[in-house]
Amino acid sequence: MPIRYLCQMEHKPKRKLIKKLKVRYRLVLMREDNFTERLSFSLTPMNVFIIVSTGIVLFTAIVVSLIVFSPVREYIPGYSDTKTKRNVEKLIVKATELEKEIKDKDRYIQVLREIINGRTVPADSLRNLSDSAVGQINKLIEDKLQAMSNKDFLDKDNNQTPLKLSNYTFFTPVKGYVTEGYKPNEDHPAVDIVAKPNEAVKATLDGTVIFASWTPETGHVIGLQHQNNLVSIYKHNSVLLRKIGSYVNAGDAIAIVGNSGELTSGPHLHFELWHNGSTLDPGEFMVF
Repeated sequence: MPIRYLCQMEHKPKRKLIKKLKVRYRLVLMREDNFTERLSFSLTPMNVFIIVSTGIVLFTAIVVSLIVFSPVREYIPGYSDTKTKRNVEKLIVKATELEKEIKDKDRYIQVLREIINGRTVPADSLRNLSDSAVGQINKLIEDKLQAMSNKDFLDKDNNQTPLKLSNYTFFTPVKGYVTEGYKPNEDHPAVDIVAKPNEAVKATLDGTVIFASWTPETGHVIGLQHQNNLVSIYKHNSVLLRKIGSYVNAGDAIAIVGNSGELTSGPHLHFELWHNGSTLDPGEFMVF
């Protein structure tokens, strides 16, 4: 059989299929009672196929868009569970980190208290603390050792003369009105001073910042370690201007008067003065 004849036979089914797809049909809509023609369409199988395919593609695109870009996806079984699980895992990790940070800060404060009160600090207390925290503690210990070598602290065992605080010139941290005085028996070992808004809080003596942080009850708090085992505390500030480890001179601005924390009813400075682990009445050494 000639090759040309075979090729013609193979193309005939294809031509017939294409021809059938192009055959025109009329779709007529008419009334049933009087057979009046109301609407008619001229269609081919190919047109019907194209219209149906296009409709399917558009419908699929709309459904996918709704799932991806709208809240409808939250109602798909399994999707919301996975997202919620991921959010919960992130919250757990964050909570664990915050818990560790709080514990480290509590241990850091406890170590500072032990040093300020002149007690021995166990080596295990410094374990797992951050490098900056350990550095500040070591600096505080070095300052204490230096003070001991210079005999600038109260040595009861050697029967030395107690330190005369009257010889010190204290810088008033802020000028204003004292609304509540020193009342250690009423759990208020400090003085509260109302000052002008945005007034700078100043260091009462030369010293090193040993605490600068936020507490829920007293807001922004900053504490200074001075020579001769003196410590000054400044609470309820709106802003802290110095960081832990900073050295300040008497009269340097260290914070701004504020109203932060739960235990406050208005802008003021809560000022405490400590010596050898005991509170002092700041009103005996300075005028506000």
